[in-house]
Parts: sequence; structure tokens; C-alpha cells
Amino acid sequence: MCIACRDLLPTGEPLGVCPTCWAELPFWKHELEPMPHLPKGVDSFAAPFLYEKPVKNWITRTKFSDRTELAPVLAEFMLSHLPKIKNALLVPVPLHSSRLRGRLFNQSAMLVRTISKRSGVEWHHAALHRVQKTRPQVSKTRKQRQQLPNNAFYADEKLVNGRNIILVDDIWTTGSTARACATVLKKAGAKRVDVLTATYVAP
Repeated sequence: MCIACRDLLPTGEPLGVCPTCWAELPFWKHELEPMPHLPKGVDSFAAPFLYEKPVKNWITRTKFSDRTELAPVLAEFMLSHLPKIKNALLVPVPLHSSRLRGRLFNQSAMLVRTISKRSGVEWHHAALHRVQKTRPQVSKTRKQRQQLPNNAFYADEKLVNGRNIILVDDIWTTGSTARACATVLKKAGAKRVDVLTATYVAP
């Protein structure tokens, strides 16, 4: 069954998307939507999709309707954009503990699990922690999103020192989350911070 329209899938369809819905996927075409300005500390950024329907709906359902089976599908599309670097460590953008208790799962960690399993790249859930509770990004204006403080996160030096970090999240909006994470990761000794998300919100 297609994860987007619920129609029956052709035999052998590996990604769970029917041909009709595949044609509607908002693949990020760089010639139409250029790469955003990378904030300080971020060495590269990649994403397979723009944050548009139907993929936008998949992410919303994953986060707020407990449709956790959609995360591995998104992760499959992200695999072809995974940076090919040595000594890499996959790190999910963490949720604050209070939000994690409410949601019961971190969607970024779910993406990382599939990416790690399919690629063989190591990951660690405790390399990065969110230590400051902030309002959900979805409830903020673009200007407010850009003001996320660097001290909202803490990186474990024992896990990231000397490693090339691949930071994984579901959405890139202003790059403020990536900047805040990259700042503490590099202070903890990370050599590189490459960011991989499922979607990109074009300005």
C-alpha cells in the first residue's frame, strides 16, 4: 500500500510510493532552489526533498500522529545524499527531555537508525544533548528561529572528539539548529560537521 495515497503498490516496489505519488515528490532541484548560506561551523548540507507536500505531510504525521513507519521511508531517500567521509559518526539532533517524554520518540533518531543500518556508518544517541528547553520551531517566525542560542545543546567530548560528525534532522529551515549544534560539536573536538536532513525549507 502506498504510504501517500494508500493505493495498492506494484509488485516489488521497495520504497512504499506508487508511481503517481512518486511523480509528485518535491525533489530538491538545486538549479531552481540554490543551496542556502551555510552558518559558521557547518561544512556541508544535503537533503533529498523540499519541505512541500506530500513529504511535508509525512513529516507532520511522523511527529504528531505517531506514524513512525514513515521515518524509515524518508531515511531511504536520504541515503543517496549521505556524505562519504571517513571516521564518520551519525548524530541525531536531540529533543529536550521534557519533549521526548511527551512524544516518546525522537524522529531524528529514527532517521539515523535506518541510515546507520543501511550504510554501516556508526551512530550514537548520546553524542549530543539538548539542555535548554525552547519553544517548538514550528510555532516560531523565521526571525525567531534564527535566534536559537548555542548553549541550547551540549556535546560529549568523549564521543565526538576527533570524529567527522554527520548531523541528522528532519527539516532545515534557517540553519539555526545546525549552527547551534555545530558550534558545540566543534568545541568538543569534532573535525567536521556535515548536515543531512530529509527536507529543506526554501526561503
